Amino acid sequence: GAPSALESQIRQLDRALDESRFQMQQTENMIRSKTPTGPELDSTYRGYMKLLSECSGSIDSVRRLERKLKEEEENFPGFVNLNTTETQTAGVIDRWELIQAQALSKELRMKQSLQKWQQFQADLHSVWTWLGEAEQELEQLRRVGLSTDIQAIELQIKKLKELQKAVDHRKAIILSINLCSPEFTQTGSEKSQDLQDRLCQMNGRWDRVCSLLEEWRGLLQDALMQCQDFHEMSHGLLLMLENIDRRKNEIVPIDSNLDADTLQDHHRQLSQIRNELLESQLRVASLQDMSCQLLVNAEGTDCLEAKEKVHVIGNRLKLLLKEVSRHIKELEKLLDMSSSQQDLSSWSSADELDTSGSVSPTSGRSTPNRQRT
Repeated sequence: GAPSALESQIRQLDRALDESRFQMQQTENMIRSKTPTGPELDSTYRGYMKLLSECSGSIDSVRRLERKLKEEEENFPGFVNLNTTETQTAGVIDRWELIQAQALSKELRMKQSLQKWQQFQADLHSVWTWLGEAEQELEQLRRVGLSTDIQAIELQIKKLKELQKAVDHRKAIILSINLCSPEFTQTGSEKSQDLQDRLCQMNGRWDRVCSLLEEWRGLLQDALMQCQDFHEMSHGLLLMLENIDRRKNEIVPIDSNLDADTLQDHHRQLSQIRNELLESQLRVASLQDMSCQLLVNAEGTDCLEAKEKVHVIGNRLKLLLKEVSRHIKELEKLLDMSSSQQDLSSWSSADELDTSGSVSPTSGRSTPNRQRT
């Protein structure tokens, strides 16, 4: 009974050793093989992790059977010589310990490749979904008749800016997908070919979205050129700025010898001019935004003239605000000086009164001020 049980356990251990050697050989082959990329990576990684788990399980079985066999041999000494079995077991375990470090390194490389592949897939899916939505939205916008009302155009420009921002945001992602794609499409498999086809479609749809966006920009540009409010606003702002420039030139250059009341009146007029300029900023900003979105790369005489007019309005407003603010500061300095001179004059009058002896030294300084008011 005992010897046959021992022999049975030895046979079990031999089978476990053979299984371990076979699985370790498979693991070594996979470690030496090129780390896959692309569509094949998912299944390869799962297969590799399963193999490592099975290999580790086989080694655990070898260790367990070896311990059990040693216990049996101690109970029945001399029945069987285990030296050969022990040597084989030690060799398998040593080999596994050597493989483990290489296996971990391979696992990390595969994980990194898998993460890269998963990110690539996520980016591709995200862009693909967005392209469908953008195509649909632009097709709808193109079909809707454009109004030449300035408020309606401003709303459409807001939508245009949102779409342009979305396109700009995805440019880098599209570029990244195209740069990474050769790494994932070089196996020549059916999955790899499907991926290549999908990438080709993605690039075609991307070009279409960009083309539709520019086409819609052109339609908005036409609507803007037919918008009476836009032209009237531009013309009105130009006239207003010319009028303000004329009013400003009636005041400047400022004569520093003018009396305080005149200086104060100039200060009031320039402050009024500055307020008018500040109030016009929103309208000018609105014109500039429309021009920036629709007229930057425009062609045609009307578009170029409109763009130039908006450019002139923006520059003139900026320059006038700067000039008027500078003149106001200059006036404020002159008014401060005038006020200080009046104070000095008051002090001087008080000193004269003090020296005449008609007013006491403690009250004399305040007397002229009270008399003047």
